Parts: sequence; C-alpha cells; structure tokens
Amino acid sequence: MKKLLLCGLAFLWIVGLSASSAPAQPVELKAVSFLPKDHRLCAMIPKWIEAVNTELKDAVKITWLGGPEVMPAFDQPKR
Repeated sequence: MKKLLLCGLAFLWIVGLSASSAPAQPVELKAVSFLPKDHRLCAMIPKWIEAVNTELKDAVKITWLGGPEVMPAFDQPKR
C-alpha cells in the first residue's frame, strides 16, 4: 500500500512539474475543412477560431485552411 501511495505521489509531482512549465511559443494548430472558406456551412468556424485564440491567447493559435487551398476538389475523394 505504501509503494502505491509513493508511486502516486511521485507521478503527481512529475505531472505538476511538467504542467507548470508553459511553452515559450504558442502551439500553432491548423484546422482544415473540405469546404471552401466562403461556404455557408463554414460560417461559424471563424467565430470559433476567434474565441479559442482569444481565450488561449498565449498557449494556442489556430489557423484555418479551406478545402481548395489545401487540395483541389476533384482530388479530395482520392485521398
């Protein structure tokens, strides 16, 4: 029982150390949609990205790429 408690405390200490050190640069994530950015079904994506970027300003940055910017429309089903 003492071994289990000791291992648990050691694990929490290690996790606490790694969580307390914030990254020097923000993590950049790329969001990709198969639809173009101007498509009506993608209307809420910019608002969501803005909310995430505002809330997590120093930790995460999301950039959004629409489908044709990444891959031509007729090549999408092949992949």
